[in-house]
Amino acid sequence: MVGQSVLAGHDKRTLPVARFFKAALVERPEVPEADSGKPTLWVRAWFYWLKGTHGADDLALNMDGGIYREVSISWRYSGGHCSICGKPMRSCPHQAGEVYDNQVCYTWIENILDVLEGSLVYKGADRETAIAGEHQPRFESQPTALERLLLFEVELFRDGGSQL
Repeated sequence: MVGQSVLAGHDKRTLPVARFFKAALVERPEVPEADSGKPTLWVRAWFYWLKGTHGADDLALNMDGGIYREVSISWRYSGGHCSICGKPMRSCPHQAGEVYDNQVCYTWIENILDVLEGSLVYKGADRETAIAGEHQPRFESQPTALERLLLFEVELFRDGGSQL
């Protein structure tokens, strides 16, 4: 994930708005797995953008104001299984996002091959994703090229032992 682009809305036709420089896997016990109650595994990633570039102030204002607040990661993976029946998604009768016996079906993603990019989105697939953090004060004696360092946190489904 480090070195990958941050885009607006997964739009790969446009240039990136920022770049990831750090990433870590974190357990989140406050967001447990629905079936087991175990903490979920998430990606926490930090990104930066250059101060003074076209749109930099608008990007900061929209994040600070809560307009841009959700995030999403685009990745390639080699498999996944159904949260309802445990079968591979291609051979199971359930549809991710649908409700069966009061349980929302989702895909447990397995073996992440590559993280392609991260995006600021109007509505992330997982409601727990968010932008967090604080920007550097605007009135510094020695301004830096970084407008701010933020957290970009997205759930990473268990299994596969992938490197980010």
